[in-house]
Amino acid sequence: MLETENMLTEKILSHEDRIKALEDRMAVISLSNGEIPDSVMTRDMNGDATLKGIFEAKELVAGAYAVKNSSGGAKTMGEAIIGLDKSNNVIETKAVTENSKIFVTFESDPGSRFWIEKEKDETTGEYTGFKVNLSDSAKEDVRFSWWIVEEK
Repeated sequence: MLETENMLTEKILSHEDRIKALEDRMAVISLSNGEIPDSVMTRDMNGDATLKGIFEAKELVAGAYAVKNSSGGAKTMGEAIIGLDKSNNVIETKAVTENSKIFVTFESDPGSRFWIEKEKDETTGEYTGFKVNLSDSAKEDVRFSWWIVEEK
């Protein structure tokens, strides 16, 4: 009988250790209005982490980088063309701000100098996008990619 009691005690202690380990791994958060606060990072069953707010780090190392353009009117990355005999293309996006850095990469030689101008609405003063300019008209369609990075 004493041996049976020891076996039951060991099983109970084993289960208690398992429960304690599970409790230690669970994050307890309080929800307001059923929403997770912006400062809380969540992870799904696949191990993918999500953070609603701003993620700040001293250094970030990644094997790959992807941009999610889910907000159609405020894209931060895209592709466009300056057509034959044209000398510019206006990209409309609300992602442009005073502190934006706009990077453009041409897929081929545009045939002349180029520069970027941020575009503003004359009435509101709000940025509406940017314009990629060529100093000479394009001799053929010139494809380019663009990326907007916000400087903080």
